[in-house]
Amino acid sequence: SDDIDLDCPSVSDQSKVYDGTPLQPTATATGLGTDVITVEYSIDGTNWNPEAPSITNVSEQHVYVRATNDNYYDKTCDYTLKITPKDLLILDITSHKMYDGDTLYVDYTDTAVKAIGLVANDRLTAGQHKTIGYRYGTYRYTYVPGMSGAPIDGVASITTPYATAKGISNYSVSYRLKLDIDLRPLEITAASDSKIYDGTLLENPNYSITSGSLATTDQLTNVTVSGSRLCVGTAPNVPSGAVIMHDDPAEEVTDSYEITYVNGVLAVLPRTEGFKCPENLTIELNFGQCDTMLVPPAVATLTPMIPGVSIENNLDELNPLDTGVHTIVWTLKDICGTVMTSCEQKVTVKYRPCPDAVDYEGHVYRGVRIDCECWTQTNLVSTQYSDGTAIPNVYSYVSPDYPDEAGNVTTFGHLYDWQSAIKDGSTNAYGHVPGICPNGWYLPTAEQYESLNAHGASAVRSPNYWLHGAGGTNTTGFTSLPGGYYDGSIDRYINLMAEAYYWSTTMVGTTPNPSAAVVSYYCDEVISGDVREGLGYSVRCVKERQ
Repeated sequence: SDDIDLDCPSVSDQSKVYDGTPLQPTATATGLGTDVITVEYSIDGTNWNPEAPSITNVSEQHVYVRATNDNYYDKTCDYTLKITPKDLLILDITSHKMYDGDTLYVDYTDTAVKAIGLVANDRLTAGQHKTIGYRYGTYRYTYVPGMSGAPIDGVASITTPYATAKGISNYSVSYRLKLDIDLRPLEITAASDSKIYDGTLLENPNYSITSGSLATTDQLTNVTVSGSRLCVGTAPNVPSGAVIMHDDPAEEVTDSYEITYVNGVLAVLPRTEGFKCPENLTIELNFGQCDTMLVPPAVATLTPMIPGVSIENNLDELNPLDTGVHTIVWTLKDICGTVMTSCEQKVTVKYRPCPDAVDYEGHVYRGVRIDCECWTQTNLVSTQYSDGTAIPNVYSYVSPDYPDEAGNVTTFGHLYDWQSAIKDGSTNAYGHVPGICPNGWYLPTAEQYESLNAHGASAVRSPNYWLHGAGGTNTTGFTSLPGGYYDGSIDRYINLMAEAYYWSTTMVGTTPNPSAAVVSYYCDEVISGDVREGLGYSVRCVKERQ
């Protein structure tokens, strides 16, 4: 047996990196002469077999080898077969999804990833990774052999790792993964609302999801809606502060949503129903009254009345009201002063028709309005005061110069001296001197005569009876007649058909003296001045204010 020579494998033959081919011993034995030598193998020291054991996948196998000649065992050796894992790099496993409340799983095969280091005939059949969490985020993992868990950014689990023809355990696998969970878009819109103004706040805390959706695992537990409107107009209804909770585990996941907030609109509309203007109004001015300060006998109303509203008008801009049609605008405002609606009331201011004056003797004097006053349109012809007593000095054109006494009186009226005109000079409750005038009428003042100048002397003169064709247009209706005057100191009638002289109650000068108004054919204004007594002038009267 000493002639048997057993050649066991070298150390390098006992191990290798996985390459998909078997690893088995290659021992040989030789002997002298014609000896028949057999090489046998065993993995447990018994059960020897001439077939050499082998391993293909990563593993270690202890092997015994012996050489025999006619069952005589002369040489033996033992060693370990070892296949170590081959490095395999799986690159750029990339996937992403919109947040849905669950982890991100990525399944892949060799067609979806790049694998560096696969042995020929081996292939990747399937693999799966998932993110460590379910919330929005960027998950980056790099795994190297021998590490438990993730060296970067947490832990990712690998389920059903790569299956290969010979098994994933034959490889030392490194992974590079990029797994992203994107924000889930969600639009939350606050409610819009409206109402007619009623003096209370308009609020609406409601909201709705108007775009996007919640993950099935989540609930929207709170949204703050802030907005209010009291007065007419609009205000934004602003949503904010959404809180979204995950069911299992119970935690807030609001930061996994990209939330867009949309404002609602709160609109308070003007109140118009029930607002009513007062009836249109007609006002007749008293005699001698040019305008009026209107204090409304009735005001606009709102039914039912609402606290905080106000009803205003534009009377301050219109008062005092003169003759004509005026529009009073009544405005309904809310508590903030915002105009909600308005209505118009027409107020007509007009003069009372001028009455005729009737003296004690029954003579009728037509009344004519000039500006704010009612004047008698013809000169006085009365010979008696309104109490029936005789007027002491009445002049009737008895003169050789003017023989037609009756005709002149009919046309120009009588002439009276100062004392006869003012009677006793007493004044009435309005401060006027009734004097010789019929009941309800009084003697004008110098200022009242002078006010006629605003129209011009022509507008005061009658068209007829004036010398040299000096008749006027008489557009005022005053119809001044050129009755001249009587001078008692010489007992003569002067300037008939040339001038008109009228007594006024105004005393002028330092003495003082009575005054009179003069309308002349040659002058374009009505002139007032003091005169001496003893003269006879015409008389016109003005309607008393009542």
